[in-house]
Amino acid sequence: MRVQSVITPCINNNLSFGSLDFNSYEYVDYKGKLRKSQCTTGRRTDLNYDNAADIIIKRFRDFDNVKIMPMNVSDGTEAYFLANSLIRKVGFEEFKKRYAPICASDVYAPVIKSYPANGIVFFNKEEFSHFNNQRKILFRKVNPKIYETSVINPIDLQYKNLYKLMPDFRDCFNFQAIDLQKRLKLLKDQGNSVILIRNCLYHSFGEGESIEIIKKVASKLKGESLFIIGGFDRVKMPEFMTAMNKYFKEIDNNIFQKKVSNSVVKNSLLDLIMKNI
Repeated sequence: MRVQSVITPCINNNLSFGSLDFNSYEYVDYKGKLRKSQCTTGRRTDLNYDNAADIIIKRFRDFDNVKIMPMNVSDGTEAYFLANSLIRKVGFEEFKKRYAPICASDVYAPVIKSYPANGIVFFNKEEFSHFNNQRKILFRKVNPKIYETSVINPIDLQYKNLYKLMPDFRDCFNFQAIDLQKRLKLLKDQGNSVILIRNCLYHSFGEGESIEIIKKVASKLKGESLFIIGGFDRVKMPEFMTAMNKYFKEIDNNIFQKKVSNSVVKNSLLDLIMKNI
C-alpha cells in the first residue's frame, strides 16, 4: 500500500461529525484558496455498499480492471466496506485481480498518515459485524497501545476496537493526501472508473463551487463510469441536485451514471444505419 503526502492542513476548533470524533480543519487547496472541511468516517447508511458492488460488477463485466477512486476517504473506512461487499460477491482473488488497487485519497494528511499509513482502523461492534465470515482474512484486532501515537483522538478507544489490515488486504489500497480538485484535473478516464466524492462538498465548497465540481466530473467521465455522492450534500444543496440531474442519471440511491447527450445518440444511430446500408 502506497501513501503519498501532499497537503498538511491545520486544525481549527469547530466540532466535526463522524467516527473519528475530532475537530474540523482548514486547508489551502491546490489553487491557493483557504477552505474549511471536516473528517467524516464510519459506515454511512446513505450508500448501500452491496447494491454498489452489484452495480459495479455488472456494469464493468467487460473490463479487465475497474478503477475505484474515493476522493475524500478519510481513514479508509468506506473504502474497506465497499471492498468487503465486492469480495463477498466475487471472492478475494477475483477482487484483487479486477478491482484492486482501490486508489483512495483525502486532503487531510494527518488522518492518512495516522490510519491508512499504519494499516489501522477503528470499528465499533456493529460496524465490524458487517464483515461477517471474511473478517479473519481482512483484519486482526490489535492492542491500541502499540499505535497510541497514531490515534488522533483517544476518545475513540472508549467505545471502539482498533484493527489492523491483513497484509494481502492492505496491498489492495493505495492512499494519497491530495486535493480532490487537483485529482479531478489529473483524471484520465477510460470508461471504467468509479468516482466517490461523498458528504464533503457542502462544507468545503458551498453550492456554487460544488456545481462546478459536478461539471468537471461530467467532463471527465466516459462510457460506463460511475459517480457516487453523499446524502448530506444532496439534502443541503438543492441546486446542486438540479445540476446533478442535468448531467447524470441516478441508477441507485446516490449512485449516478453520466447522461448521454443527444448528439452522441444521433451519431450512434447514424453509425448503425450506415453499417446496415
